[in-house]
Amino acid sequence: MRSGNTTAIIVAAISAFVAAAVFIVGEVLRYYRDRKERRRQLVVRMLDTIDQIVHRQMLPPLMRGWRSDEVDLLMTAQRLLVELRKRDLVVGKWAGAQTQRLARTTDKSKYLERVLRIESKLIGWHRGDIKLRWFAEDLKREPLLEDFRVPPLVGWKRSAGDVGENVRLIGGAVAVLVVLKRILTR
Repeated sequence: MRSGNTTAIIVAAISAFVAAAVFIVGEVLRYYRDRKERRRQLVVRMLDTIDQIVHRQMLPPLMRGWRSDEVDLLMTAQRLLVELRKRDLVVGKWAGAQTQRLARTTDKSKYLERVLRIESKLIGWHRGDIKLRWFAEDLKREPLLEDFRVPPLVGWKRSAGDVGENVRLIGGAVAVLVVLKRILTR
């Protein structure tokens, strides 16, 4: 073989190797970028659900309808379990356990406090500030219950609170109407 042919073959081989290396590095970077985007979408879906719950809790019970906030949140947490990588499943289990605790909460301020805690921890995890170890430790303190049921007393307490809020709302509206009627009939 001549020296020119050998040089051409070496240059072609180096070019092919560089092209293959650039392609492989690009694919690896794309894989990690896509994985990070999927994780972001999961967290955003959970945050959107939490935001809807917080906004709904601000409404009077008459305007909330029959929708169950815990069911919405639990369904979103279940999607986390389906879509997370095996290594990250502890986050989905933690979110499910927190939702179970939320379903047992009857005090509105504690309810909102727990919802905001879920939100802040998920944001911290997404940003890398909170490691999986933290979720695993917290899950040991408050585990995900396999056969979870909301105690009937919780539903009764919430219903009684809602009735009280509705009575105050309707009573206030009636008082305003009575005052307006007296003013307008003078």
